[in-house]
Parts: sequence; structure tokens; C-alpha cells
Amino acid sequence: MREIQLFGLPYAGGSSFMYEPLRKSLSEQIKLIPLEYAGHGERMQEELYPSFHDMVLDMTNQIESRLTSDPFAIFGYSMGSLAAYEITQELIRRTMRNPLQLFVAAHAAPHLHQASEPVYEAVAARFKANMLKMGMSDLDVMNNVELLECFVPIFYHDLKLYAGYQYCESKKPLDVNLTVLYSDEENRHNQIFEWSAYTSKACLYQRMKGNHFFIHSHMEEMVQVINQSLMGELIHH
Repeated sequence: MREIQLFGLPYAGGSSFMYEPLRKSLSEQIKLIPLEYAGHGERMQEELYPSFHDMVLDMTNQIESRLTSDPFAIFGYSMGSLAAYEITQELIRRTMRNPLQLFVAAHAAPHLHQASEPVYEAVAARFKANMLKMGMSDLDVMNNVELLECFVPIFYHDLKLYAGYQYCESKKPLDVNLTVLYSDEENRHNQIFEWSAYTSKACLYQRMKGNHFFIHSHMEEMVQVINQSLMGELIHH
């Protein structure tokens, strides 16, 4: 029985652990491989990246070193969606192998990316707001000083990398099926559908319930989309 390797890229400030709850619901033929950014989670002792491009190169190395002869797919969430797109381009250039599917979640198309240089105090407030969106109580967030002291600097650094991302218009559309998962928060101006220009193959859109962090609040529905997409691809591969 063939497996599909599914590489997962976290959102800003996140770690590979965010993907662990998906394991129990994924098809048994899908092998989940959550990736860890340097300076995060299990790689906390490593130096943080000097630029978004350095992150892309490191993550491409991480995937390339783990590739087997089995088919593979890449999943990126929020900032990880931009990284996943750039990594896919770099990986195809290096290996001449296309992923079965590129999943991008909770982010607009790369050419629409806009982010100003973050201000630390505002980042701390945003981090707290994100924790509340993920389901933590206001009291839990405010009282957890260690959580804030540990993760706000990492989140701040990631947002600096994110602000420095520059889309290169000269790249050709991918020859890869693309699945875009989004909430209404990422599609306030109906712009989410501009992802279609990034592939010469099929582009599927899946509107998700919940807010920007639907991976936490509506994980089962998200996994159902992944399973259907990848198992359908495997049949035709």
C-alpha cells in the first residue's frame, strides 16, 4: 500500500505541535510530517532566521532530506502558506518532482501580501488576541506570564520575517493541484480566489467555518478535505 508524505508548515509563532491533533483523523495512507522552524518548538536552541528567504531554503532542505519514493504533498497555514508556495517552487527546481497537492490555508495569494514592520507592544497584544481566538480564556492568557515571555519574542521575529517577504512575479504557475482553505476573515474583499493564477492545474476552494484559526476549532472538517483530496490524487497517480 503506497503512502503519501504530508509536510506541514506552521503559522507565525507556531511550532510543529500544531499539526499533531490531525494524526488521529488522517487516512492511514497519509504520513504526516510536521516541520519545525529554527528557533521554534523542538528546534528552540537554534538561531532564528535572518530572512524569510533563509526560512524557505531551510524548510526546502528539511523536506528534501525526508523525501522518499512515495508521492508527497505540502500544507501551509497562514504565514506557512506563503512559505509553502515558495518552498514548492524551490523543491521542484531542485528535484524535478511535483507534489501531488499543495494546500494553502488562511492566507491570500502571495501577490496580495501586505505587512508593515511589527511594533513589539502591538505584537504582544495581537498574540493575546490570537490565544483568545484559539479558545483560551482571558484569565489564562493574562496570568500565563511564562507563555507570553517565551512566545511573544518568537511571534515578533516571525512577523518581521513575514513583513520582509517579497513576491517575485516572474515565476511560472505551478503544475500542481492547489487546494485553498479559508475563513471569511481571509476573504473580506473576495480576493481569496486570486490563488487560481498560481497553478496551471485544478484549484479547489474550501470555505471553512470559524475564524482565522479554524485548524483548531474545525479540525475535523479540515482533515476531511485533506483526506478526500489526497486519496483522490493517489487513485489517479
